[in-house]
Amino acid sequence: MSAPAHPLRSTRIAELVAGAMRDRILSGELVDGERLPKEDELRAEFGVGRPAMREAMRILEAEGLLTVLRGNRGGALVRTPRAENLAYTLGLLLSARKIRTRDVGHAMRELEPACAALCALRADRERTVVPALLAVQERSIAAAQDSAAVTACFRDFHEQLVAGCGNETMIALVGALERLWSSHVRTNATRAVQQGKPRPPEEIRQSLADHQQILDCIRDGDADGVRAAVTRHVARVQTQPRPYGANVAIDLATLRAGL
Repeated sequence: MSAPAHPLRSTRIAELVAGAMRDRILSGELVDGERLPKEDELRAEFGVGRPAMREAMRILEAEGLLTVLRGNRGGALVRTPRAENLAYTLGLLLSARKIRTRDVGHAMRELEPACAALCALRADRERTVVPALLAVQERSIAAAQDSAAVTACFRDFHEQLVAGCGNETMIALVGALERLWSSHVRTNATRAVQQGKPRPPEEIRQSLADHQQILDCIRDGDADGVRAAVTRHVARVQTQPRPYGANVAIDLATLRAGL
């Protein structure tokens, strides 16, 4: 006996409605934080029934493009895609596969030098990349006596290496991985300080020197030099002993808190 056709039609209609609304969000017609019209108004606009409209909303909510509010002040808010969402989704995927932070670190050792090389190859690096990295380096120097604060600055430096590479696909994909790694490092740096085990001063001095070398290579347009400098630096930092462990589980709670 064949199943009724109506549920299939309803699902197909919901997908079409979700597609139309998705296009509006991605195009910017619907902006982040904007409240959607009431359900009755949306149903009238699209000419669909309640089941199809609610299924369309569920599709968009599952994609992270809507936040559905329940209760007396119910409705739906638009959520445009952000790098933080991608980092959290990546964290979920890796956690489901039982991947731990050492594997993430290995990925960064391969990908971050490529982003730094792209920074060095940018013709406009003196106007775009260098000032941003220099500002972070100056903040790092000022925070050198505060273990947790300087660690946060160091992660900003590495995130800026990715953000400044100029390739939007690399910025999105490697940037998500970088944020995932930064969440791990910052959380555990704070934990180490709370346990009375701050980052050793010699480690901080070495990282400041490494970052300065990376900055100088980018300023000089030395792609090969900066690739080698980042590779050495990341390998050195990741092999330093950590009181909280070198291969812990991915910290989904901190990632979630940043959304």
